[in-house]
Amino acid sequence: MLALLGVLLMAPLTWRDDFDAAGLAADWHWHAPVAGPTLSLAERPGFLRIHAPQREEGFDLWIHKDAAPRLFRPAPEGDWELEARFELTDVPPESNFHLGVAAFPSEKFYFAWGPFQGHDIWNMTAPQLFLEYPTHGRVLAAPMEGKAVTVALRKEGTRYTCRVKRGDAWTDAGQAELPFPPKFVGLFAKTYGNRPGVTVDVDYVQFTSLESRPAEPPAARVTVRADQPQHAIDPFVYGHFIEHMHRCIYGGMWAEILHNRKFVGRADERGVVEGWQAYGPAGGVTYAPDTRVVLNPAQSQRIRLEAGGPARGVAQGGIVLEAGRRYALRTALRQEGLTAPVRVALVAGGKELASRELMPGCDWTTATFELTSQADAAEGQIAITSAGPGTLWLGAVSLMPADNVHGWRRDVLEAIRELHPPLLRWPGGNFSSGYHWEDGLGDPDRRPVRWDHAWSGWEPNDVGTDEFLQFCAELGIVPYIAANAGTGTPAEAAAWVQYCNGAADTSQGARRAAHGHPAPYNVAVWGLGNEMYGNWQLGWLDPEKYAQKALEMARLMRAASPTPLRLVAVGVDGDGWDHWNRREVKLLGHAVDWQSVHYYESVDTADAPETQYLVVADSARRMDRFLGDTARVVAEANDSGKLLPLAFDEWNVWKGTARAETHYENDYDLADALWACSVFHALHRHGDRVTMANLAQLVNVLGALRTDQTRLVRTTLFEAFRLYGDHFGRRFVPVEVQAPEVVPGRPLLDVSATLDGDGRLHLAVVNWHPSQPAKLNVTLQGFEPAAEVAEARLHGASFRSANRLGQPAEVGVTVRRATWAELLAEPVPAHSATIWTLTRR
Repeated sequence: MLALLGVLLMAPLTWRDDFDAAGLAADWHWHAPVAGPTLSLAERPGFLRIHAPQREEGFDLWIHKDAAPRLFRPAPEGDWELEARFELTDVPPESNFHLGVAAFPSEKFYFAWGPFQGHDIWNMTAPQLFLEYPTHGRVLAAPMEGKAVTVALRKEGTRYTCRVKRGDAWTDAGQAELPFPPKFVGLFAKTYGNRPGVTVDVDYVQFTSLESRPAEPPAARVTVRADQPQHAIDPFVYGHFIEHMHRCIYGGMWAEILHNRKFVGRADERGVVEGWQAYGPAGGVTYAPDTRVVLNPAQSQRIRLEAGGPARGVAQGGIVLEAGRRYALRTALRQEGLTAPVRVALVAGGKELASRELMPGCDWTTATFELTSQADAAEGQIAITSAGPGTLWLGAVSLMPADNVHGWRRDVLEAIRELHPPLLRWPGGNFSSGYHWEDGLGDPDRRPVRWDHAWSGWEPNDVGTDEFLQFCAELGIVPYIAANAGTGTPAEAAAWVQYCNGAADTSQGARRAAHGHPAPYNVAVWGLGNEMYGNWQLGWLDPEKYAQKALEMARLMRAASPTPLRLVAVGVDGDGWDHWNRREVKLLGHAVDWQSVHYYESVDTADAPETQYLVVADSARRMDRFLGDTARVVAEANDSGKLLPLAFDEWNVWKGTARAETHYENDYDLADALWACSVFHALHRHGDRVTMANLAQLVNVLGALRTDQTRLVRTTLFEAFRLYGDHFGRRFVPVEVQAPEVVPGRPLLDVSATLDGDGRLHLAVVNWHPSQPAKLNVTLQGFEPAAEVAEARLHGASFRSANRLGQPAEVGVTVRRATWAELLAEPVPAHSATIWTLTRR
């Protein structure tokens, strides 16, 4: 393909192909991703024949699909017209197809104008002329007369005119914008659905260069009605969410380096439990999991050592060690008959980098100490060994960087501090429906390890209620705890509330005090379960059964707390899931303070970059409608006499790379960050009915932060939160925007304005155009700005720019100060989000 692009510089400015030769001209490239479609110059001399046979799924190119054949060649820069004549040789009336001349910004994205027939979707039995591209069907339509047609696509800047020749005269059928510059031009053919195949003959294709004119940036008029401030915007809309799911907490936020540090699970053929391996010579040692001599309730690792020979034991690899870094270790061991000490060592390439000798007793003995690595090691190990005779049991081992903060990774904690999160939801998610909070109390080495049925992994329970609330206190975050409405009981939820909020003389408050926290945590925000409508949820229920359980939970939880609670009920999008919201709210609405709703935008990373961009751009508009529709349904069902706002407590882009085998992790690009900015704008507009929102999730799993053992990266989503968290107000100001569309239904700009308590005006502008800046004319009604204005801008070289581990950041927030006149004189860059903060004169 690079070679094909190289032809671009040599491509003629005007050419015509009548398909009279025996073979295709060298500049053409036939691309058929799936076997079946054929191209022939021999079946009808002087014509190019394209045939697509019947296939169950057809040969389509759309979202999640790439099977359509296309014939293209390099597109010169500048303006041009592409013309072709088609004869529909064999197109049964029940077929589904689209043929046409096309501009291709990339191999997988087309902008095609020509004959279209949609038997299944449009109930058509004869072709018409359509303009379409992935994500947008029937952008333009015109009648087609007969079985032969001559069409042309004229490019002038980013605007394309669709033309059809009727007799000897050309007619313009309409115009549309293509915001992506084309790399190729040519022919496009697709079918869809299990319908009869089609055959088309192409008489000729002609390309003509046109005189290009300098493109003017698209212009927009923005009117900010600062004299008409409206509803408040709750800071909770910038909330976050963490779940015990893959590497969000363990392997992300929590500083523990070791896997399976409590020695549970299956053993290998030598008797060493999963995550660990035998260390030292094979002879003279026997390994086995032990379920009788245990520290935690499940299992320990037993090592029976014979007399003589070198030390043997177990090790865990895959540890990144850094020279000069201190590591905090904790071991819980016991022995019988050993006279030699137990050696705990950091090892790389067979060489010890640091070690400590211990002598455990005949009962479980805990030792806490530090080791400092003497060298860097990308593939380090921790090894625990001793020499026989005797038996050694390993109950628990912990290895953390010594600079951890109460067990949390310091670098991750400090990065999160930059965002000033107002609210943090925990422990799930789907996880919460199988989580029993008492498993996470007390000595972490003795806490039980449970199998997590939601995400199919071991849950060590190292992070429990006290650890989570200590994290929130460290960062000044309001905690939001989701109680177990699946496998849990109302009494269990009430006991959890009393543990968090009860006085030290209550049964659970005394338990909390015994764990080192005599003062109540006073947790106010509690969720009554998670997604209880779905059959993937442990203990899922219909709306009536859920409402009955949630009512009992709410009553007992409020009774257990001396301080007021704010409760979140499980909700759904709009009027879906068999009218869940209407049926549940009528029963439960009076007893709760929020109705939750979740939304994930699916993006297939196998699609063209342009398709991915338009999916998220369209999603921002759908999100606005989605929130409004859901709030309306809840309001219609709510007869409690009080407002029941939405808690939008899970939202994000879910890319195709985020799967179980990738631990639900993906890299976010600038387009995803712009989508997040538009979500913020929707939350501002609906701030009177949506008063909480939580990005899912904060670290690694669909994470705003990405980590490995020693590094982290602030993704583009993180930068979007940084932009709005630092530069936005708390009262909504209405705006009016007059602007062209990037594509049908997606306005060029997404604008929001807010006021601070001190009277500062914040004006946020997202330019959704992927390639062109936008010129703004801004009118501020009721607000006279001071001469100097602060600007903060989220931007990158391309809408595909991303921040990745180990690479220089490509997307960030830049700030500057200038006069208001100077800022408005400059166009707003393409694919950017800008916030101006203005003070009154």
